Amino acid sequence: MLSTLESLVPSAAASYRQALDDLLSSEKVSFKGTSAELREAFREVIDKLAPDEEVAKQDGFKLEDGRSKPTQKQKVRFILKARKEKSARMTAAEKATQVVEEFTGEFARAVYDSASLSTHTQAAREDIIKLKRYINAVLFDILQISEPS
Repeated sequence: MLSTLESLVPSAAASYRQALDDLLSSEKVSFKGTSAELREAFREVIDKLAPDEEVAKQDGFKLEDGRSKPTQKQKVRFILKARKEKSARMTAAEKATQVVEEFTGEFARAVYDSASLSTHTQAAREDIIKLKRYINAVLFDILQISEPS
């Protein structure tokens, strides 16, 4: 994953690497930055592979209600359509993207609302690991990376 990201979007690779380092650290006490690093790595890859203007040019494209530009879900669909992926794979990647979008917002609110950092830290690490799994699922698909055995 890292070598692919480094060759495609070096800044996304740096964010992803930082998130991995954060998750491996036993000294880490806050995961707000880790969540942001993963979200940004994800966003940068999608933006690179599906620029707004290209997505908007496709036949039948319509902005979602309340949006001024294509959503990540629409961008993932654009990428997979360009690669002529089967409908079931497109749907799975779109759903995972939707989960990432919702998860990062909900996680940020949960951290903000948390009254006790000491009881929240372990849960935060576990939440970020889940987020990383969702992001990996989409990135492995859109970047056409085979998971190592």
